[in-house]
Amino acid sequence: MRPLLCIDFDGVLHSYSSGFVSADKIPDKPVPGAMKFLVDANKKFELAIFSARNHQGGVGAMMKWLVEHLTPVLGSKHAAYQFVTTEL
Repeated sequence: MRPLLCIDFDGVLHSYSSGFVSADKIPDKPVPGAMKFLVDANKKFELAIFSARNHQGGVGAMMKWLVEHLTPVLGSKHAAYQFVTTEL
């Protein structure tokens, strides 16, 4: 079993340069290097991403945002979807 690594979403993965718009609207790009960090960290850790959005119905929006921004790193939307739904 791998150790658990908890990662905040806003300001750590999502650049949060626009501030909070709403739980289901995530307009900004990732923090540089954040998506590669997730993929690399997953090799040694179980990952858990948390946010205040979790309590406001934003989990689906975060998952969609992660798939969109992991796709270039993982090479396909399918691989990104698999990563988000099975690894996070």
